[in-house]
Amino acid sequence: MIDKTTEGYRVTVDEIEGMLRNLCGYALSEPEALRRYVELTSQQVLFDGVVAAIRRERGRALAELAADGVPVAAITAQANLASPQQVRSLVSGAGLTMPRAKTPPRSRRSPAATVQPVDGVPPPDGANDRVEATGAVIGGVRDPDTTGKLAGRAA
Repeated sequence: MIDKTTEGYRVTVDEIEGMLRNLCGYALSEPEALRRYVELTSQQVLFDGVVAAIRRERGRALAELAADGVPVAAITAQANLASPQQVRSLVSGAGLTMPRAKTPPRSRRSPAATVQPVDGVPPPDGANDRVEATGAVIGGVRDPDTTGKLAGRAA
């Protein structure tokens, strides 16, 4: 089975043959053909499980990146994957879910609750401090009834 999440990674035939000799040397040295076949088949099943475990650990690593606040698009590019869906697939294959994107905390100060210059005249010092404390603009910029109308003008 071809795993599209490993596209772009290459190994040589020599690397594969070396790994085969290192991991399956005992089974390969079995002189009886049927017994060698059974041993190699057993090891193939074992290695299929190892491949699944490696894929699961790859998903865990990607989930960790996402939990650290790395955007999915950046994870996709850095992991050399073709799409964000492949990131999600590996993460879900690890039995995990992608964390929600972290959004910056909202400012407690509403942009509408700051004193703005009127006719080029800047607000008095400390005016914005008073806005936060009372919820209404003081100092003649807004009407004290907090309806939101600028003094002498309709909002």
